[in-house]
Amino acid sequence: MKILTRFIIFSIAPVFLFPINLTAQQLEEIVVTAQRREQSLQEVPISLEAYTGAMLNEEGFRTIEDLSNFSPTVEVDVRVQDQDISIRGMGTAGNNLGLEQAVPIFNDGIHFGRTSMITSAFLDLERIEVLRGPQPIAFGQNATAGAFSLVTKKPTPEWEGDLTAEYGNWGRASVEAGVGGPITDTWGIRVAGQYDKQAGYMRDVVRGGKFPFSEDIVGRITLAWNPTDNFSATAKIGYYTRDRQGDGNAVCKTIPDVTRAQGVRQTERAVTFPGLTEFDNIVDVAPLPTNCDIEGFQRIGIQEGRKPFFKPVQGIDQEDTRGGIVDIGSVADTIMENNNTHDDVDAYNYRLGLDYEFSNGIVLNTNLGYVDYQRSSMYDNSSSPIVTNLQHRGEVFDMFSQEIRVLSPRGGQIEWEAGVFHQQEDLDLGNLGDPKYQTVSIRANIRRPNRATDAWQDTEWYSAFGSVTFNFLDDKASLDV
Repeated sequence: MKILTRFIIFSIAPVFLFPINLTAQQLEEIVVTAQRREQSLQEVPISLEAYTGAMLNEEGFRTIEDLSNFSPTVEVDVRVQDQDISIRGMGTAGNNLGLEQAVPIFNDGIHFGRTSMITSAFLDLERIEVLRGPQPIAFGQNATAGAFSLVTKKPTPEWEGDLTAEYGNWGRASVEAGVGGPITDTWGIRVAGQYDKQAGYMRDVVRGGKFPFSEDIVGRITLAWNPTDNFSATAKIGYYTRDRQGDGNAVCKTIPDVTRAQGVRQTERAVTFPGLTEFDNIVDVAPLPTNCDIEGFQRIGIQEGRKPFFKPVQGIDQEDTRGGIVDIGSVADTIMENNNTHDDVDAYNYRLGLDYEFSNGIVLNTNLGYVDYQRSSMYDNSSSPIVTNLQHRGEVFDMFSQEIRVLSPRGGQIEWEAGVFHQQEDLDLGNLGDPKYQTVSIRANIRRPNRATDAWQDTEWYSAFGSVTFNFLDDKASLDV
């Protein structure tokens, strides 16, 4: 088993940041926006977890999957092309891209409708709030199981910045930086970016080189305008590109204890090869992933019915040739071939937020968002040494949303909020039309010639919402309606 090791080379942060730790010793003043207004965590009647950006960096969290290893209620099921997220065991599962997630993801209040976009959302975060249970008022958007609310860092009154770099084995390298501060008395800016690369940890014994290769580039620019004490505007542009290349096909997979070969210990495994005797077997100490394929063997130099039938490939040592036995245990996990699959994502997201506080304390805010997402992927689903079921998939997703919300002054015996929401989504996916990706599959063309598909889905939401909170017993208890 190969283990990815990661080291933090350096991390610079002029401003002191402390992780949120929900213990009695540090429960001083934790501010969250789970109800779309700044509140102390102790005042929020919602079950939630909160993590600061400093804590995410400290623990090395880069994805929701990393966070799920730390959070007791979050589970992430990573599939070949997407991921399913659940909270408290509830979520949306399946490969239907038209389904809305029961655990939606919001970035500064804007819904990210594609789960693969969450990688870009982890850049330069102020905090993450994991909300458990239905969220019909604060977030909506089918949030029946919960929601992830990600809050990015905004421009600050004084210039500050941070820089983190990491390096690991198998060509793993990452650098992230963010800097922000005032431009004028009323304008502020913050710029952040991240570059992440994985050079590959498997060797292609057919063509050479390492795979799988991955590269992620994320960028964000945030502008803030505060002309008066009671009005503020925030504009944000984000970009995310992902490049994944290479997915291995095993050219040999062992079957436990099929044949005992001469000189092989009981703890080792042998696999028979057509045309050879029980003494002419390929032996591996560390078993490879079922079924051996003649053509797959020949592609790495193994010849059927000949002695020696194993022609050593560069980097694979022929340790024992007695009776035609070759021990490949030390490099068993490298007997792979890169099938040249890929997964590419290009996404832009835009946000404009306006906040105005009237003289009587009532707050009016609006949140506009737009997401432009494109994805091209190609996978071989045959699980065989020969590429027989190569499938392309293209995906184009556009989303526009607008929310207007009115909130009452805080601290009264009765607090209320009301608003309206509109969202429009256009989804086009498949391997025909636009985007045009034709399926190249022996199995599909012979058995299921109609496998090539094109699908689209246009959706619009209109909603109105409101809630009233009654505070009593000197604000020690409240009732939400």
